[in-house]
Amino acid sequence: MLKDKIITKHVILVDDKGSILETLEDLLSGFCIQQEIQIHSFSNPRKAFAKVQILKADSENSILVVTDLQFPQEDDGLDLIQIIIKQFNEQRPFIVLFTEKKDLSDKRVKKAWDLADEVITKPRGIFEIKKILGNYFDCPFEKVGKILPTYGRMQ
Repeated sequence: MLKDKIITKHVILVDDKGSILETLEDLLSGFCIQQEIQIHSFSNPRKAFAKVQILKADSENSILVVTDLQFPQEDDGLDLIQIIIKQFNEQRPFIVLFTEKKDLSDKRVKKAWDLADEVITKPRGIFEIKKILGNYFDCPFEKVGKILPTYGRMQ
């Protein structure tokens, strides 16, 4: 009898505001009783991408990326989305754009909205993330369980 392979599930949160990351971590804590989901928080898109690369090296990982669009440093959420798509193509993680930016006449905003799998606008959409996670990980969001935060916030 063969054992079923265990798929490790990861949520990568990317936002330059520590308060947003903490709110999302608190909101997602206790999510999905049947599964352990690990949360990784980053304030820098480059560091988040490095984590995606490490996690994707193990094909048994299931990854969902939640990223803001605007960052104070050189790279932003669109850069992160584009490099993930370029690197992983059809095998890429599911990407949720979580942003205040709604002006689709701005070319970078429009492109990010078009490339992301889901778009949620701040601050109202914060609870939508739980619903998206429930759908993506096939776990109704009414059920609560254990999410394992990564030690050390904002890597």
